[in-house]
Amino acid sequence: MPRTMLTLELAIATYGDDGIVRASAMLLPEVEGIGYVISWQNGGGSVPAAIARRRDVRLVRLDGAGLSRNRNNALAHSTADIVLPTDDDLIYSPDALNAVRRIFESRPDLDFLRFDCAAAGAAPHPTAAPADFCGRFPKMANPTSYELAVRRTTAGRVRFDERFGLKSGRYNAAEDDMYYHTLVRLGLRGRYEPLTVCRHPELSTGLRHIADPLVIRAMGVYIGVRYPLSGPLRIPLKAWRDSRAGRAPFLAGLRELSRGYAESFFISRPWKR
Repeated sequence: MPRTMLTLELAIATYGDDGIVRASAMLLPEVEGIGYVISWQNGGGSVPAAIARRRDVRLVRLDGAGLSRNRNNALAHSTADIVLPTDDDLIYSPDALNAVRRIFESRPDLDFLRFDCAAAGAAPHPTAAPADFCGRFPKMANPTSYELAVRRTTAGRVRFDERFGLKSGRYNAAEDDMYYHTLVRLGLRGRYEPLTVCRHPELSTGLRHIADPLVIRAMGVYIGVRYPLSGPLRIPLKAWRDSRAGRAPFLAGLRELSRGYAESFFISRPWKR
């Protein structure tokens, strides 16, 4: 009897009544072994018919605020072998998702996989060869959450830090950076594949003008966590680059980045618990 292929779920975090409509537009035609968990935060409207009639979709509701809380709720309700944390405005293809399944199928030792997303307004990823890494960071920019797939029984147990992310009220960004940092620092086995799994048609937070000081401060915290010794050099460089790109005024950016860097030394690290 042929072996059944590993199952995969998209763990979609969405917010409000507009969000559930966007999430419903993400659903692909039903494919054996591919499903969806949608965590619907603060949604009071009716469930779109495109979701209600599907057997491969599980909808879980969540009150309150916080993107990381929402992502964690989706992860907690996932039951597939492979889970992809994602947003409600991504475009996937069955071929790409099946390619992810095959990679994990061929590598039972693999805990998480990072891949590429074609994002609006962003420069294409520099060409890089496939590579394994464990306990170290490859020389690449950090991935967003939707550029990661995790094996549920290992890396899938790791949760997003709820002090970070949109509407957290403390550090309103950097949740993806902190999540990826945790995966690596825990010594989980990762692999990069130059595979474009999804498309993101909207500009990401990192490419927009930043009006919220708690977003900038979160970036300062992450710099302190990732680069505690060289942070004092990186902070003004980051402020200058954000200013040049029109994301934030230099002095305001420098102030909030520096404040975040100082606060990073008082942030508990999940990988040290």
